[in-house]
Amino acid sequence: MTGWLTGKSIIISNQPYFFKKAELFPGSAFVVGADTVVRLINQNVHLYGFAYIMQVLEDIDVPDILKDMFIPIPADKFRMDISSTELRERLQM
Repeated sequence: MTGWLTGKSIIISNQPYFFKKAELFPGSAFVVGADTVVRLINQNVHLYGFAYIMQVLEDIDVPDILKDMFIPIPADKFRMDISSTELRERLQM
């Protein structure tokens, strides 16, 4: 995972609105999850549970007019599929 963040700054904000984040950090890119992409595309969608937890951008039907707003990050760059049982076993070692 190293390399793609080289020379980049990471800012964590508690500002809940993207338009405000854009004002605070002009020219910045935002890393968002699939659930946030869905809400940005359709503000009438109310997500419950884990429907989008294992999805990547390619799984979402993004309208053509909005496609240039998103750059996918391949799942192998961020996903670590591991069971909670395996995590507990590792911690007890």
